[in-house]
Amino acid sequence: MKKRFLKILTAALLICMFAVQSVYAAGNLTIESIYPADGETGVQTTNQMARIVFSGNIDIEANQDYFKILDSDGKEQEILVLEQPDIPNRVNLVLVGDLSDSTEYTIVIDGAVTDTEGNALGADSKTVFKTKSLKTDSIVTTVMMVVMMAAIIIFTFRDQAKKAREAEEAAVKSGKKKPEKVNPYKDAKKEAEKIHAQKQKEKEMKVREQMRKNEAKAKAKAKKKK
Repeated sequence: MKKRFLKILTAALLICMFAVQSVYAAGNLTIESIYPADGETGVQTTNQMARIVFSGNIDIEANQDYFKILDSDGKEQEILVLEQPDIPNRVNLVLVGDLSDSTEYTIVIDGAVTDTEGNALGADSKTVFKTKSLKTDSIVTTVMMVVMMAAIIIFTFRDQAKKAREAEEAAVKSGKKKPEKVNPYKDAKKEAEKIHAQKQKEKEMKVREQMRKNEAKAKAKAKKKK
């Protein structure tokens, strides 16, 4: 009789222990998702906001002081802890200022955070992310602009060449004289030779004028001596 009673008592105690453990496990508050994610890189430096989704609904006013964002030197960034009305289990950490580029930041969530049912996170959570490199972005943008400009120039020349060929073919088909091809180098050379000849002519005229003046001065001196 005593043995039977002890067995029943032991079984009841074990059932109670398992039940208590199950209730405790089910009541723990957890983080379901967080952005930026841990180890994420290339995060924008301006207009940034961290988003944390918990397993339970969060009272923002009661948990205001349990959220921080620190830079690589441990300096706390100014943030606004805001609720998401349509998603009560989500918390938004809005950065007031801009972040520095190529810098690691840490989102710190205190283990004291509790949901509206009183379930606590239990342990501190840290998520590290890194912002994008503005220097790298600038180089990439410059290279892309150069490539685009080169492509535009190539396409423009191709289009002009195509139109010239089409005009030439149309002229041949209509029986007209084949249009003379323009040689920019040849025309430029002719213009340069023309300018050079003009300058040479002006120079010769100046020399002649000076010689005439010198001859007149020499005659004037000769008359004075007489």
